[in-house]
Amino acid sequence: MNLRQIFFQRFGCTFFPLLLLTSFIPTSCNHSNNAFFEGTVTYEIEYTPLRKEFTIAKMNILFGSRLTLTIKNGHMLKHYLDYRGNILQTRIFDPNTYLNSQYFHNSDTVYIEHTDKNPFKTIGFIHLPDTTIDGKTLEGIKTVITDTNNELAIPVNFWYYFDTTLKADPKDFARFCEGEWNKIIQEKKSIATFYGFNSGNNYLVSYKEIKIEHHSVDPKIFEVPKGLVPKYID
Repeated sequence: MNLRQIFFQRFGCTFFPLLLLTSFIPTSCNHSNNAFFEGTVTYEIEYTPLRKEFTIAKMNILFGSRLTLTIKNGHMLKHYLDYRGNILQTRIFDPNTYLNSQYFHNSDTVYIEHTDKNPFKTIGFIHLPDTTIDGKTLEGIKTVITDTNNELAIPVNFWYYFDTTLKADPKDFARFCEGEWNKIIQEKKSIATFYGFNSGNNYLVSYKEIKIEHHSVDPKIFEVPKGLVPKYID
């Protein structure tokens, strides 16, 4: 069963373009039961357009076809890559300040926001049946959220499947309120190796882990490059 078949079987096909809430899926796994992950995880991104103005080629150019996440002690660096491996955008999360910094590689601006402020309201939190992907049994959770600042906003369905042998430390995400990740990680204490979201009628997005690399990480990679102009998002 491929990603698209799993998605449609579980959730149907309603969707809207809200990539930001899945921009920092906490990822921690371990060599032993006592050590959390340090290294890089690579995800494949798959899009399913539901309207003719959205094409897979256009979406790959805008949002990337692969995602790499490098993590150390709760710090996270994410690169969204095009099919050639070029970096389109970068996002950095600091667990000490709870700041999320995002910048595009054709811009001189870095957008900064506090992750302990959640502009969304959870209206559903559902446990999904286990599923098997690549021979691994994964536990699922589905959340349904809406924008508290927009009464007309369409609810967004997020779904996550966790490999519970890959451990995450809830303390690293205790104030990561965006998308209710503090609550999700507190319950699962592991990483989502297959996840995505759907709402509206624009397109579907899914992320599937295809590679896990254990390696030492230089803390300097989590620093925002000098020369970028900061713009804070309320």
